[in-house]
Amino acid sequence: MTQKVNYFARKVKNISILIFLIIVSIILILSPSMTNKSVKLGMNYCFNLLIPSLFPFMFISSFIVIIAMNMDCNKTINKITKFLFFLPGYTLPLILLSLIGGYPVGAKCAKILFDNKKITVKQLNFIMCFCVNSGPAFIITILGDQILNNRFMGLIIFLIQVILAVLIGIFVGLKERITDKNFYFENNFSENKKEDSISESFVVSAKVVSESLIEMCALIIVFSVLIGLLNDFGIFKILSDFLFEKFGMSVLDSKTFFISFLEITSVCVQSIGYNVSPIILAFSVGFGGLCAHLQIASILKGSDFNFRKFLFFRLINGILTSFTFYIFLISNENTQRVFSTISKNITLIKSNALTIHGSVSLFLLCIYFLVFVNFKIENKIRK
Repeated sequence: MTQKVNYFARKVKNISILIFLIIVSIILILSPSMTNKSVKLGMNYCFNLLIPSLFPFMFISSFIVIIAMNMDCNKTINKITKFLFFLPGYTLPLILLSLIGGYPVGAKCAKILFDNKKITVKQLNFIMCFCVNSGPAFIITILGDQILNNRFMGLIIFLIQVILAVLIGIFVGLKERITDKNFYFENNFSENKKEDSISESFVVSAKVVSESLIEMCALIIVFSVLIGLLNDFGIFKILSDFLFEKFGMSVLDSKTFFISFLEITSVCVQSIGYNVSPIILAFSVGFGGLCAHLQIASILKGSDFNFRKFLFFRLINGILTSFTFYIFLISNENTQRVFSTISKNITLIKSNALTIHGSVSLFLLCIYFLVFVNFKIENKIRK
């Protein structure tokens, strides 16, 4: 009986998807100008933003991880990563590069380690809880300079993102340390004893990064067309009107909020020159958008990637990023009302520096607390 129900559910699902695709195909045929415009816009994002900002970091990170894999792990580094994140030392390049390299960099490095049997499925899914961040060039230059008209604000959002990623990694690592003693896995011996030469590693890095970028660009173009369809058919307007009636959110902020769930690049590019709430932009950066998430899922295919867990932590990251940035803004007396225009530069008064110092002190206390707890748990495990 259960098998019949499952078979019927799968059949209904497949038929529904088929009908949906037929409808979308008809719409695309009837709206060639919109399709062409959206495709060109998506290609513009790829060639002018995505490839220039991501390719160097993805190549360098892949190259470093491949080289680091074949080297003996330093005992001091191993102790640090195990102490903080409950991970082996050869994951350190992955963690550091994911904080500054762009959304897919952590996933690409994790896939390399997984394919070489350096990390387990559990470790891979844990790594993807916090090793997903937007690069500083994108946040500071595009978000800070061109949208918020204030590079310092972009820098603050970037630092918030990095700090939250580290804290989430420590917290989740602490949870794994307590609940699963078999979680920690370290493989310092490769089945293939022949190490790749520098030139071979160089070529392999270029190959895997090129393949990943092609898939990512294709997804961005698809999402650009999807956003164009939703906009032309008034879906964003209906959703924006609903948020305006319920929460008083402006039409522009509402549209930006919904697009942020789909594709982050479109949000930032379309926000240039408009008065979009910085809190919503901070959420967009923290969440990353479904397009980036599918790019990561594509990179991690064949690794038993837990996509639901990943989405949950992306949502948590988006909420925490926007909330922390909100607290930062309201802690400065000269900051304008958060959900108001940001066409003017956001300035900070020097006398409020003590507020920043207090925030840094609170962060250091959190780190001390977590390190102290980790130290006590380590001692109990040893005993």
